[in-house]
Amino acid sequence: MPRITDLERCIKSNPEQTQAKLDELIQALIELKKVITIPEKPEIQKEYCQLAEAVLSAKKIIETLEYRYHKKS
Repeated sequence: MPRITDLERCIKSNPEQTQAKLDELIQALIELKKVITIPEKPEIQKEYCQLAEAVLSAKKIIETLEYRYHKKS
């Protein structure tokens, strides 16, 4: 769990870096969605879809942690 702990520390102490990481993930999703539309072998298409799902999951995790640590009371 050290990686989650490092991510949590970053989210708590550096909102700008957190937003930069979210922006990178959004850009990666945009690029993957473009690539997914290009006809490829089925196994390659499946890999691109799995990558997109992983990026989307990472984005959701970061957003959830960010909300948890910075929610307004």
